[in-house]
Amino acid sequence: MNKSVHQIFPVCLLFVLVFFSCTASCEKKNKSVPDKPYVVMLSLDGFRWDYPNKTSTPNLDKIAEILGFNPAPVDGKLENVKAMLKDSQ
Repeated sequence: MNKSVHQIFPVCLLFVLVFFSCTASCEKKNKSVPDKPYVVMLSLDGFRWDYPNKTSTPNLDKIAEILGFNPAPVDGKLENVKAMLKDSQ
């Protein structure tokens, strides 16, 4: 019995050390999240506003489901894009 304890103890110790090192690394990753969220603007040139309704767009649908969707016409003027982003906050 004493011999089996000596064989199991190093395995258990290794398991505990790996577990705590994994949880410590996960906590470090969470601390690096910025305070301000990123804004991703996806603009598709030549993509009409009604194309998603005319055909199947599973990838765009998945992005909209996970991240959200806000249709916004963009005329290429930077000040209009800035105003649109400011209004969405």
